Order: sequence, then C-alpha cells, then structure tokens
Amino acid sequence: MRKNVIFSICMTLIAFMGFAQSPQKTTILIEKMQLPTKIGENAIGSIRTNILESFSKQNRFKVVDITTLDSWKKEIERQGSSDAMSLSNDSRISVATQAGADYILIPNINSVTTEYKRVEKGDNYYSGSLDYSLQLMSVIDGEVISGNYKIGGFTSTVGSTKEKAITQMAKQIELQVTKFIITNLPVACNIQELIPDKRGKLTMVMLEVGKEMGIKKSGRFEAFKVSKSSKGRPIKRSICKFSVQSVGEGYCECKSLKKKEMSKIISAFNQDPASIEMKYIGDSGIKILGKGTAGNLF
Repeated sequence: MRKNVIFSICMTLIAFMGFAQSPQKTTILIEKMQLPTKIGENAIGSIRTNILESFSKQNRFKVVDITTLDSWKKEIERQGSSDAMSLSNDSRISVATQAGADYILIPNINSVTTEYKRVEKGDNYYSGSLDYSLQLMSVIDGEVISGNYKIGGFTSTVGSTKEKAITQMAKQIELQVTKFIITNLPVACNIQELIPDKRGKLTMVMLEVGKEMGIKKSGRFEAFKVSKSSKGRPIKRSICKFSVQSVGEGYCECKSLKKKEMSKIISAFNQDPASIEMKYIGDSGIKILGKGTAGNLF
C-alpha cells in the first residue's frame, strides 16, 4: 500500500513538473548602437533602452545586452576597436553563439534632427525627428532575415533641450518595434480544438499558445489554409481573422470575426487539422507591414 502511495505521489509530481514547464524562449542578442555625432550618449541610451524593453515586454524572448558580455568585450579588445559596428559578421556570430543566442538584433540610427522653436507665447522648445533601422541576423546561418528594415520618421515637439527632445521621441518606439517583431518573428501554430457555444455550434477555436508567447486578449490571429503547389512549394491562402476572447498560460480561445468563414475552418480542420496555420498578427490597432518596407504609425 505504501509503495502505491509513493508511486502515486511521484507520478503526480512528474505530471505537475511537465505542465509547469514553460516553452523555451527565443534568445535575442541586442548590439550596441553606433553613436552619431552631436548626439548625447544619454539620448542614444534612451533609444536603445526602449528597443530592449519592447522585446522584453513580448514575454517570449530572453533579451541579452551585448555590452554586458565578457566575450564581446574581449572581441572588441582583440580587434582594437571600441565600435561595435566594426565587428565582422563572423565575430558577431561567435559572440552570439557563446551567449546561446538565436538571433542578433543590430539597431542603427540613420538620422536624428532637432530644431529650436521660438514661440510668442509660452516656452520655447526643441522639436525633432528620428529615423532608425533594425537588422535581424540568424545565428545558425548568418542570414539577415529583415535586411535593412527601416521604420520610423516620427516627430516630437516636446523638449527644453536637444537630448530631452530625443528622449521624448524614444518613448514612441515600442509600438513600431512590436510591429517589427510580429512581422519578422511571428507566432504561428495549429488549431488544437474547435469549441462549441451554448447552442452546440462551433464558433470558436482553442490554440496552444498564450501569455507565455505574448498573446493578448486584444490580439488577432489570421488563419491560413496551407497546401502545396505542383512543384511541392507551400501555398498559403488567407481564410479569415480571429479575435482573442480569453488567454492564459499555454492557451487562448479565439472567435472568428466573420461567422460565415467559420464553416471553411471547420471543413479544413475536419479534413486535416495540420492544414490550418494560425498566425498572430498583434493587437487590433497594429497594422502589419511587409518585410523591408517603411511605414509610420503616427
């Protein structure tokens, strides 16, 4: 009897440990930004900090600051340079591999302008514009996934000094970086289960991704029917979009935005559940841009 009790407890603990494990997070190594002339280091720091925090808030990334790594410092010393941008791609990948990173994010400021504004009534201020780019490099093969993906070009009209104006602009970065993440590092999964309503009609779907992957209740998924061409290449056809109704750890429940399209989902799911790919496209207010394109949310 005692052996059975001990065995039961052990199995319960194993089962609990299995459910308690969270999915492995993607590790992003974020490089140091190049300092343009005539821009204070504190202002540049605020831009980079906002980029770091934008990745951290997604909850599915382990963010590593390259400037904290001994391997990076040794590589800079070996090359006799204090400029992170001078590192070769091979050196970058070597440092990233030692840090256990999956991707390297290379942020770069293309241009920052500030202008002193005089007003007849009230306080004078600095306005400014910020234009920056983000490159995402795969550590496995060195492929640059996003290329020189350019986002930005927004303007701030608040700041009593040049640095304060730039710092104010940096606060607007989060939404743009979130859009960049969703475009280049999307969350994709299959439908786990069709969920009936009180009347027994299948109106919702359950997915095995949740808060741990940055899914939010205000988020949207797009459903794609995946097939293959005559040459064996994958073909994806959009079916409909879903809104996230509830979300927890390891799951979310979504409802189709168009009831008529739900029948297509049911039919495809019954034939082959793996033929439907659900791709997270972010909050309802975020418009996703294609890779390599430029855009402005403001």
